[in-house]
Amino acid sequence: MGFETVSEAVQLLFFAITFIVYLIVRGPIATTLAISALIADLAGYVLDLVEPSKTSLILGYAGLIIAFVMACYALGYAALAPGVVTVHRVLGAIALYLNIGLMFATLYGLIWHFIPNSFNNIPSGPNWQADGTIVYFSFVTLTSTGFGDVTPLHPIVRTLANVEAIIGQLFPATLLARLITLELRGYRQRS
Repeated sequence: MGFETVSEAVQLLFFAITFIVYLIVRGPIATTLAISALIADLAGYVLDLVEPSKTSLILGYAGLIIAFVMACYALGYAALAPGVVTVHRVLGAIALYLNIGLMFATLYGLIWHFIPNSFNNIPSGPNWQADGTIVYFSFVTLTSTGFGDVTPLHPIVRTLANVEAIIGQLFPATLLARLITLELRGYRQRS
């Protein structure tokens, strides 16, 4: 199995996950996001099979970004909505945090495909090496670890990195405050 087979398997998994999230989360926002993600990614996938181009790349990435937004919406609603604080709610919040990192990695990947010199120290070999390094950069930025081995050079990427770092710092604090509030409210109702 080569990279192309793995890429097609990941694409199929993406379609399945988007459809499952759509089935779980009903409503006009989820429906709109799911249909948009599927249409964009399917169009990008088909165009890439016919003739790879920048259009197929943009559509594929747009589908991924929309799907990540949909997953963030679903996870955020489940983790932060009123109700009892459970292990599942905490795990959903962790999944939301990781999903934010992957969404930013997808944005960085899209930018990197169009502006190859937007980062330094991104491998120039196969795409999977560059994609892995971009995901690594995203999580280093989200957690504000900041090793400095990969740095953003382009102003758009620097701006996105700043936004991601701010979200990475505010999300755990906001989540903790929300979960404590929910737990205290539940404790008062039980008393």
